[in-house]
Formats: sequence, structure tokens, C-alpha cells
Amino acid sequence: SGNLSEVSRLRAQLANLEGEREMRLKLEKLLDVQTVQVDLQKELRVKTESLLQVEQQTSTRLRQQVDELRQSSARGLADGRRPDSGGARRAELEAKHHDALLRIAALERQLAESSPPEANDRMENQLRAQLEEQERLIQSLRDQMAARGGATGGGGEAAHPEGEVVRLQLLLQG
Repeated sequence: SGNLSEVSRLRAQLANLEGEREMRLKLEKLLDVQTVQVDLQKELRVKTESLLQVEQQTSTRLRQQVDELRQSSARGLADGRRPDSGGARRAELEAKHHDALLRIAALERQLAESSPPEANDRMENQLRAQLEEQERLIQSLRDQMAARGGATGGGGEAAHPEGEVVRLQLLLQG
């Protein structure tokens, strides 16, 4: 009867270990997905920064063109030309410049709202540490199971792993 209860307990612990193993595999898949997500966020950030730089250059160029038209218009007035020469072109350039400034502001907001790469790296490292801790707990449970399986009836039993199972479950929930 003692051996039968020991076998039942070992089977229950084995079932727990298998459940923990499945959970670990799911967490590893989650980590893989999150790693891809972090890589995509980094790539998006780089491309957004590049686009922001292009928009800033465009804005600077448009501002210069508007200023050149104003100066040309002022020179034209001094030369006796019509006061409105180039006004439509200047208005068009000013509208484009305004649009570029709006795009720059939107890109700057997007960059400010995205988490910096360092935060993503910290999250990834934290997840890896959690997985390593879970792997250590699972290995500890396996070692204890092996020690119990090798113990002769009534002789030196290994420490009860229920506490570690609860610890692992709490770790998995966190």
C-alpha cells in the first residue's frame, strides 16, 4: 500500500511536470513572438527617424524657396514690377511647408510614444531570466522525482517539491 501511494504521488508529480513543460514551451514561443515584435519595433523606429530626417530637410528646402520668392518679390517691387508676382507660387510653397511641419510633428509624436530600444531590450532580458528560472525549477523537480524513484522503500526521501511547484506556478502567473 505504501508503494502504491508513492507511485500515485509520483504519477501526479510527473503530470505536474509535464504540465509545467507544456507551459514552458508556450512561454518560449511567446518569447520568440515578443523578440520578433521588439525587432520590428526597432526597425520601425529606425525608419521613422529616417523619414523624420527627410521631412525636416524638405521643410528646410521649402522654407528657403518661400524666402527666395519673398526676396524676389521685394526686389520686383523695387524695380517697379507688379506687387503680386510669384504670390501664388509662394502660397503653394507655404502650404507645402505647413504640411511638412505637420508631418514632422506627427513623426515626432510617434517617436515619443514608441518605447525606446533600451526598454525593449530590458523587457526581453527580463523574459529570458524568467524562462531560465522556470527551467531551473523544472530541473529541480525532475531531480527530486529521480531521487524518489531511486530511493528504496522507507529510506531517505528527497525534500517535498510542492513548494517549488507553487513557486513555479506563481512565477508563471507573474
